[in-house]
Amino acid sequence: MRNTDCLARGGNAAAKTLAVIPVYTEAFSIVCSPRHPFAQRRRVRWAELVDAGWALPVQGTPLRQLMDGIFVRNGVLRPRAVVECSGYEQTRHVVSHSALVGVLPRPLALHGKAHGELALLRAKLDGEFAPISLLYRKEVDQPPLVLGFAGIVRDLARSMRLAVVDAQTASMPSRRL
Repeated sequence: MRNTDCLARGGNAAAKTLAVIPVYTEAFSIVCSPRHPFAQRRRVRWAELVDAGWALPVQGTPLRQLMDGIFVRNGVLRPRAVVECSGYEQTRHVVSHSALVGVLPRPLALHGKAHGELALLRAKLDGEFAPISLLYRKEVDQPPLVLGFAGIVRDLARSMRLAVVDAQTASMPSRRL
């Protein structure tokens, strides 16, 4: 893909039939093993990060696309995936036991740091990450329990001190039961 000049993507027809209830936004961190040379540095430049070997999400996934975009916005090429990981635990394990760099949800990165498994290179990425959301079909009248469930999920996320998306700005339907 590094030689691609242009990409075009059509709309997703299925997306037009779905309603979205945003719940919370997830912060992500760039991590490496505590034994990695980057771990001892106060600041690692984007140009250095792009030259590192990476354990990245699978090509085409939303997080991979967002990571590619963050690098481009910072004036460098996309990172090189030495290993593609299909899950966060797999990424955590690969990064903590290798010389690769990766990206993880901030709570998982902080947990790894607290246990001496990971070092955080960039504690919080400034990206336009889509919120974790609940989806349901628009054309089917949803019972009140569906919206009640959405409210419970949002309340749980709030109790976990996650960055809950404001219901007013997200246009979340009322949760009256």
